[in-house]
Amino acid sequence: MNLPVYTYVLFVISFGFGVAAIVFSILLDKTKKDLKERDELAKRRIYEISMLKAIQDRISYSLNIEHIIDTITSSLKNLIPYSTVSSIVLENEKLVFK
Repeated sequence: MNLPVYTYVLFVISFGFGVAAIVFSILLDKTKKDLKERDELAKRRIYEISMLKAIQDRISYSLNIEHIIDTITSSLKNLIPYSTVSSIVLENEKLVFK
């Protein structure tokens, strides 16, 4: 069966477009995934920065070191998971563990 040459050319062009569509689809999926990961990371960083700003606002007007330490330790759970927190404060030339 002899088909005209343009039929083969059209087949090759169509096949090329099909392969290109598949490749671009894969690249698009990868790009969407990367953008989603970046968006989640950016949201996490914004949250962490806002928490640090809130801590700063709460302690910036206090000179009471115990109040500052309590504020920081109680706010840390919003940033990182932990089970125990301790602090050491120098009072009257003695170390006080809390």
